[in-house]
Amino acid sequence: TGTSLVTGTSLVTGTSLVTGTSLVTGTSLVTGTSLVTGTNLVTGTNLVTGTGWVVIPWGDISIETGAATWLGLGVQVYLYFCWGWACWFAGSWAVRKVTFRPSTRVQLIQSNLEDVASIFQETLLHGRFPNLLGKVPGNEITKISWEWFTLNIDTRWAGLNGLKICQLSDFHWTGQIDQKYYEHLFQKVNDERPDLIFITGDIVDEVACLDWIEPLISSLRPKFGVYYVLGNHDLRIPRESEIRSRMSKAGALSASGEWLGLTINGQQIWISGNELPWYSQAKKLPLAPPTNGLKILLSHSPDQLEWAKKYDFDLMFAGHLHGGQICFPIIGPTIAPSKYGARYASGFFDLGKLLMIVSRGVSGDEAIRILCPPQVSYFEFKSDEIT
Repeated sequence: TGTSLVTGTSLVTGTSLVTGTSLVTGTSLVTGTSLVTGTNLVTGTNLVTGTGWVVIPWGDISIETGAATWLGLGVQVYLYFCWGWACWFAGSWAVRKVTFRPSTRVQLIQSNLEDVASIFQETLLHGRFPNLLGKVPGNEITKISWEWFTLNIDTRWAGLNGLKICQLSDFHWTGQIDQKYYEHLFQKVNDERPDLIFITGDIVDEVACLDWIEPLISSLRPKFGVYYVLGNHDLRIPRESEIRSRMSKAGALSASGEWLGLTINGQQIWISGNELPWYSQAKKLPLAPPTNGLKILLSHSPDQLEWAKKYDFDLMFAGHLHGGQICFPIIGPTIAPSKYGARYASGFFDLGKLLMIVSRGVSGDEAIRILCPPQVSYFEFKSDEIT
């Protein structure tokens, strides 16, 4: 009869030798689920008809995902996250565009975009990855936007009329960009004969580039000195004192946590620096300088604007955000390492009494800039009445 010699199970009908499950109909040996009809082996959902499945629209594409499966749940979460991020980005961009009001105290006089690599007729980039980035269409990493502005100051500071300040930020000395780029840049800065030079952090990223500090910084020749603060990338140098010592030997003055006084044409200027949250010296700064005067803050990050307001600064120079580094037509910058997002990526911002100036910087830790060229800015004081 074909009956199993061990179990008595029929070998003709195909009844399971162990469980009695039918091997012909395909009923699941474990759960009783039909293997022929395609009923879901775990949830009972029909895998053939799609019963229990959900369809999420994504443009012209419909993505079917099993609601009862972890994979389906993961896809849903991911798509909802993408939609949420897109809505948040569109909303924040719209708010930034609607609420932004250009400063009435700063006027552009002229600007000039210079291709430094073409002057030397070489890439100026070192390393396989930087050279690969250098070939990206539209990369402006070795171009410099030279920009000249007038800056209106209160008539109380009329004696400072004509004072010229140059802001430099975010050198990011890694060795990826040749030292000749910076030598050329500093020489052109000197050609403009600024009265003051402010360096707002991220000077050197690599120990191998520490030897660049003295020859480059000492080459700067402003009339009233070079003042600087450090930034987060300077933390990559194990000993902070190594940077400050070399900067001091090069003739630069650290403004971190200090009120540094300067008298020009009988007018008192107080310069201070904030390197928070990376260096803590600013926490010890007295709330007010010894005497009245024009108060100028050098801060690596624009996130310290509330701190600047608390200390009643008149001007604040910052960097850190590189202008967003990669920007898009019309949209502009989309991402910046700031609690305010890209709101203060670069530009001039009237914040009550405080005028905040944020530089795009002259380089970056990665050798790429799209629609966001490196920037060197000059500001000439004009003591016109502020309207």
